[in-house]
Amino acid sequence: MNSFEMEWILSNKNGTYSASTVSMANTRTYHGIYVKAINENYDRINYLNKFFEVLRINNELYNLDTNFYDVVYPDGYKFLESFNDYGYLEFIYKIRSSIIYKRMFLDDYDTLIIEYDSNGVDEFLLYPLISFRRSYLTLNHNNFNVSINKYYEFSSGDYYFNIDIPGDYIEENKWYYNFNYPVDMERGSNYIENLFLPGHFSVKMNKFTVRIFTDRPSDTSIKKIKKKQGIAAKASKFIVKNNILAGFYWFGPWGRDTFISMPGILLTQRRFNDARNILIEYSNRIKNGMVPRIFTPDYESGDTGLWFIYAFYKYYNYTMDNSILEFMYKKMVDIVNSYINGNDLYYLDNYLVTMKRPKLTWMDAQTGDKIFTPRTGKPVEINALWYNALRSMSYFSELLHIKNDYDGIAEMVSREFKKTFISKHFIMDTDNDPSVRPNMIFSFSLPYNILDNFNDYKETIDDELLTPYGLRSLSKYDRNYHGFYTGDQYSRDSAYHNGAIWTWLVGPYITASVRSGHDRKELYNYFKNLYSLYMIPELFDDTLKPKGCVMQAWSYGELLRAYHEDLVGQ
Repeated sequence: MNSFEMEWILSNKNGTYSASTVSMANTRTYHGIYVKAINENYDRINYLNKFFEVLRINNELYNLDTNFYDVVYPDGYKFLESFNDYGYLEFIYKIRSSIIYKRMFLDDYDTLIIEYDSNGVDEFLLYPLISFRRSYLTLNHNNFNVSINKYYEFSSGDYYFNIDIPGDYIEENKWYYNFNYPVDMERGSNYIENLFLPGHFSVKMNKFTVRIFTDRPSDTSIKKIKKKQGIAAKASKFIVKNNILAGFYWFGPWGRDTFISMPGILLTQRRFNDARNILIEYSNRIKNGMVPRIFTPDYESGDTGLWFIYAFYKYYNYTMDNSILEFMYKKMVDIVNSYINGNDLYYLDNYLVTMKRPKLTWMDAQTGDKIFTPRTGKPVEINALWYNALRSMSYFSELLHIKNDYDGIAEMVSREFKKTFISKHFIMDTDNDPSVRPNMIFSFSLPYNILDNFNDYKETIDDELLTPYGLRSLSKYDRNYHGFYTGDQYSRDSAYHNGAIWTWLVGPYITASVRSGHDRKELYNYFKNLYSLYMIPELFDDTLKPKGCVMQAWSYGELLRAYHEDLVGQ
């Protein structure tokens, strides 16, 4: 992957981030040097979009920056010798005989630190281009006020940030026009932007530090930061205060994604306190037995409560934390009762959970009035989760010496499940949809698996759904299959759950395969390229190029969980 396609992200527990490509050419509206989260839903403002870097060496100017206009200009990417991600970023440039090191780190005080270390550079000219707009929008024209006190403060309305930098400031008040964002252009969204330059900084030092912040600068030193690399280090980017971000750049926390991601991102890394706090945070928001899908609040989900029980079961089996067992048990009883008693979203029919609405599962893509994967009725994975929840509740009841008939209900669920979903050669996706989709995999992969004959269906799954980067969301032989995830919103949503390859499904596939006696080493080698990626995305398509979110929490979570629990053991 070249320096225009390879993206980097620095993020912190507040949901603030800095992101661009390795070439420093922004290719998305979501890219920006300083993009700050402003509320608990992790809505963000792009404060500082670009930081042009011009170097004076032997009285000649060299620009390290790169941008897309109608042409690519300037060509600073050509000076880039290497890029490293150690948890902090390191860019190494070579211009003539001069070597320039640039290191970047974002700490939990929302301070972005940029350290320059060079030889032979006579002057650094740094140009901050400001946007002050929502992370997904573009700027055309606005008024900006610049006030100078101890630090340089740039403000517009309610938003402001500061740059702490040695050297001189030269006021300019210019607009730069027609930046192009090619990824957004391909996606059919806004992609042309104008940016404001209030002035530039002149620094005549070979070694110095820039700090970008809002409330107060921290004294973090990159030299003291321990190097961290690998999939687990990347996964930590999703962890925010008492929650997990679903993905970069546009997702905040989603309940379903949080509970699926938790075992891999937190439990396998022994971040038990973080997991406990998240479970408590969500449990305090349970309403009428329903766990919020997102915190707006929004409870429109048929499975988030079942994934909550799954996550707590996993948490308890990692920690044996009896201190919150009784509290959580009562919350989980409310969840189970919401399914038994029914509500506006779902009810039981012959012991099986039945959806009243078409988009209450993870396959919920919609553009306008068009719902692309309507799953009204009995979805297979929700009923596998329902069985798992009942068996989990029976386990907890025994620990607490509470008598109930969860096992009896589970037996009835198992009987009806087999009658409803199992055909001779495949497992139905819903009670009225025989499409071959990956949702059947959860029948074999949950802690309490409702089916144990995975090998009877593995050949079909491998032929129609499996790729080295995940499982297709629909059989490649289906007449409704959309193999390419590209184009405008409608085109992409058409493929989102009707052919797009989902990385997170590798986790349950590995679990089901190992349980069925398949070789761990062969499984790892098959997915080795996926595990080795610099960033693990939301999905792929038939081009086998990353698509959707550049980093997705449940992709990391399920790969980590399956690696630790199934491929190598805890």
